[in-house]
Amino acid sequence: MNDILEQSNNNKMSAQVPVLLILFNRSDNASQLIDALRLVKPREIYVNIDGPRTGNEKDRIEVALCKELVAKIDWECIISKQYHEKNLGCKNSVVAAIDWYFSNVDEGIILEDDCIPSASFFAFSAQMLTKYRDDNRVMQISGSNYVTMDDEPLETYYYSALNDIWGWATWKRAWSKFSLDMTGLDEFLNKGLLDIYVGNSEISSWLRANLLAAKNPSITTWSSQWFYTMAKQFAFTIVPPKNLVRNIGFLGEGSHSDSPRWNIYSSIMAEEIHQFKTPSFFSPNRELDQVRFDLIKITDPVFSWSSKLKVVLKKFIPDVILKLRKKLKS
Repeated sequence: MNDILEQSNNNKMSAQVPVLLILFNRSDNASQLIDALRLVKPREIYVNIDGPRTGNEKDRIEVALCKELVAKIDWECIISKQYHEKNLGCKNSVVAAIDWYFSNVDEGIILEDDCIPSASFFAFSAQMLTKYRDDNRVMQISGSNYVTMDDEPLETYYYSALNDIWGWATWKRAWSKFSLDMTGLDEFLNKGLLDIYVGNSEISSWLRANLLAAKNPSITTWSSQWFYTMAKQFAFTIVPPKNLVRNIGFLGEGSHSDSPRWNIYSSIMAEEIHQFKTPSFFSPNRELDQVRFDLIKITDPVFSWSSKLKVVLKKFIPDVILKLRKKLKS
């Protein structure tokens, strides 16, 4: 049976879902994000803004501009604010934001300032949040899909062991299991549970390295800890049939500006969907996870061999993905 995002119900469904905005020092990005929200006019918005770094004048100005943008939101809604006076840093600010969010709501959408969603992302998230509300096998709904092409969308959404967090939704029941210290990680790895969860030794090896690195207090990531939270529960991510969120964070200054090969992601636009199917049975799609990982190997700087091919691959990456998908189908 098809799931349908009927246009007449889209805005109503979308507006009901609470949205968390995580902002900092990129007011241009924040402006684009708020413009995207204006398409659906969510009725309940939570805004977290980290404080400026000590002595950083640019931070001070940009943080003030972000607060002005929030103050100018011009549709009827309730806005809750958590503005930090001191800088917490990327990891602690994001975690504090999501903790605060789920102390107030049971489910919702999370958007950092460089994640610009299509209108369909809100409606798709609303539908999936309701559908899987009590299904502990799912802990995340992603807005990202990097395995499909504009002219060849997937017919169904799919379940994945890889959880892109550039625009996503989840439930309080899922986030309540999150812990930055990754309790039990060594035992989880030593028992081979990561290998079983991922079902792919190459992907598992890459993830293992990321998880062990994240234990270093100097590492500012929080997403590796969130992945571990899901993997530990053997819970999966829903990936939409098309890409619904564009990450503009690689276009200029930003946290990843030192990784130019990641610019590929900013070239993949947010699209709209109107009809799709639910998978016929519940199982992570290992073949599409492999396609996703093939793109990771091209874009992640840890795979240093790709640096020499960056320019060529950035031009031809759509063909690469399309050929991989056709090969899997044959």
